[in-house]
Amino acid sequence: MKRLFLIFALALAVGLSTASASNWTYSFTSAYISGSGSLTATAPPGPTFHALTAPTGSITAGFGNGAALSLVPGGPGSTISPYGGFAYDNLFYYPPTAGSPDNYLDSGGLLFSFNSGVTNYELNVWGNGPGGAISGHNYTIYAQDKTGAYTALVDGSMAAFAVSPSAVPEPGFYGVLALGLSGLFVGVRRRRRT
Repeated sequence: MKRLFLIFALALAVGLSTASASNWTYSFTSAYISGSGSLTATAPPGPTFHALTAPTGSITAGFGNGAALSLVPGGPGSTISPYGGFAYDNLFYYPPTAGSPDNYLDSGGLLFSFNSGVTNYELNVWGNGPGGAISGHNYTIYAQDKTGAYTALVDGSMAAFAVSPSAVPEPGFYGVLALGLSGLFVGVRRRRRT
């Protein structure tokens, strides 16, 4: 019985340690381009979340409509984009940073890549900082193609950006649930034998 308890405690610790990622949905909207998708992020100490992937992202309206968005790997420190036009860090803040009701991104922001059907683009969405709202918006979007030329349709467009937790259980949760059910099964089985 003691051995079973130790195995259960070890498996519980491993299951909980793998449940450190969080799933989030995001959306951005401007006059020229809109998009949405999901992010998976890890939570280091403090309110900062480092974005790891955007598996379901797409442009939903405007320039490049229908194109799939991919988060370009980088960060958490400042990273220069592959086409050389942006410095980004792929960090977002949830809850938002102090001083602004919806300041989810810092000045590095998130870097996505997409194909417009003609060429490849990088799309940088970043925050203007607490109190840095321009024309009532706290975010700016720029896009550049693989030659480094910015597209006039997206250059400096003011945007709204939103992040919210999604209700997707973590893999660690399923591991702990399976372990608990198997422990319950073993306990019931032992009781029937006696």
